[in-house]
Amino acid sequence: EWNKMRTDFNHPFTNKLINGKYPPGSVIKMGIALSFLENGVKPSYEIFDSGSIQIGKRKFRCWKHTGHGEVGFVKAIRESCDDFFYKGSLKVGINKISQTLGKFGFGKQTGVDQVNEFFGVNPNKLWKEKKFKQPWYVGETVITSIGQGNMLVTPMQMARYTAFIATGKLPKPHFYKANYEEPEDLKIPESQLNMLRRGMYDVTHHIKGTATKNINSKVTIAGKTGTAQVVSIPQSEKVRMKESELKYYQRSHAWLTTYGPYKNPKYVVSVLVEHGGHGGSAAGETVSKIYDKLYELGYIKSRN
Repeated sequence: EWNKMRTDFNHPFTNKLINGKYPPGSVIKMGIALSFLENGVKPSYEIFDSGSIQIGKRKFRCWKHTGHGEVGFVKAIRESCDDFFYKGSLKVGINKISQTLGKFGFGKQTGVDQVNEFFGVNPNKLWKEKKFKQPWYVGETVITSIGQGNMLVTPMQMARYTAFIATGKLPKPHFYKANYEEPEDLKIPESQLNMLRRGMYDVTHHIKGTATKNINSKVTIAGKTGTAQVVSIPQSEKVRMKESELKYYQRSHAWLTTYGPYKNPKYVVSVLVEHGGHGGSAAGETVSKIYDKLYELGYIKSRN
């Protein structure tokens, strides 16, 4: 029995909160958007998404094969348009994207008062040269922009970053009360954060939001879904298999990271369902119930 648990592919003895490393998928897109804005992309920036972008011999596809049409920042978050981030990343480049994400704590320890916290991976050209002795390719920039490729995060990093989006300040997580430190003000313009918050609100409320059908909470929350692939999809595959048709360990990880109440954020709830498929459907009910319980127990006073 001991050996069975010790060799279990689900790694039951791993502290997943700080030692589980996962591709973030689309939950990283608010951070990528802030990198665009920080590096000269105007808030009015829009692209036309036809469903894919061709780079060299490879086609990088949006999750919606027919495309999203005209897309700006808010719609890109609301409907999780991959093509918007593909094209924006080509304007900015991986080194600047990595630099911005580093400000939000990716590729670094959060400083939480737990032992042996992992760093995750916030890739760039120098990182790849040091690790693999290989050059960086533009296709890697494109896939990093949607949280795939070499990028890896811990659930604690994801919750901390979500708290930053909600408040504009980056907290240092802690379990022991005496270890509390004041959150760091990263001086990100409130207008930029408000635009992304609007997109996250739409994720859980707009008719085309990626989690609207799956959120049913007494508390008004904002969030972002993510479907993080663990296996690559061959170029020859024209129509992607449904997650339910894949073998369990080939199914994508499902993310749903949220904060609430929307107008006066008090809590972050980040849920990761290993090999769960799509973030909204896999995690929406869990997230909703957690906020409802926070409200019922009086931790949240106002629903909005």
